[in-house]
Amino acid sequence: MSCTVVLIPCLNAYEDLIESIKSIEYWPNRLDAVVVDDGSTSRINSSILEDRFPLMEFHVLRNEESRGIEDALNLGLIYIRENIKDCKYVARLDAGDLCKNKRLIKQEEYLNSHPNVHLVSSWVNYVDTNKEVHFIFKPNLKYEEMKSKIYLFNPFVHPSVIFRLDTIFKLGLYTKKYPALEDYALFMKLLKHYEAFIIPEILLDYEVNPTSISSRKRLQQTSSKIRLIRDNFYFGIFPIVGILKNILLLVINRNVSTYIKRLLR
Repeated sequence: MSCTVVLIPCLNAYEDLIESIKSIEYWPNRLDAVVVDDGSTSRINSSILEDRFPLMEFHVLRNEESRGIEDALNLGLIYIRENIKDCKYVARLDAGDLCKNKRLIKQEEYLNSHPNVHLVSSWVNYVDTNKEVHFIFKPNLKYEEMKSKIYLFNPFVHPSVIFRLDTIFKLGLYTKKYPALEDYALFMKLLKHYEAFIIPEILLDYEVNPTSISSRKRLQQTSSKIRLIRDNFYFGIFPIVGILKNILLLVINRNVSTYIKRLLR
């Protein structure tokens, strides 16, 4: 078993799941992947996956009906901790997103050589469903800058991160307090206590899909951001600007909001 486990939630996206798994490059030893089937119409079969990818060991968990991304991720994390004893790191990946340039190897090596760092991300290509690149997300931030700038934007693309398993349990896993913003809330909490690092290299193609949570629940997500900033507020320029920015985003359309986000980054 590997010290890194890949955690992939999936809902009615089997073909996208296959493409994402194909993109993974890892050491020659066997890689574990936990796939959480969050109520898909057709069940995901672990033996079929292992036949297609013999160098990986699959653990498929299933919710009979969809319980949401937070419950799916927490179910996977609890399973990993209880059943995959050698796991030190968990790498996130979503069905449809593609790893690039030996992503897992580079992120695992960085965590191994930097014990003070608890989460590692990377630069990311934002692509459409045809895998055409729309823009590159390449934040150039040191840890202290992340702690401030996270009030303006999320410096980590969720499926690009790898984190220490024990750290996530210390933080209390993913919360449902901020709907459609489970990752942002976890990252903000993590940065208060632990260091993070962004590898300045594109290691993921992140698919922007009209059916994704970010697209379907933009208003809910923005409202959650306002509550998250309020609950972590201190009197300073970044929290104030963060609140005002998200109030503005509530009243403008997605295309304009994407443009504003690029300017603020």
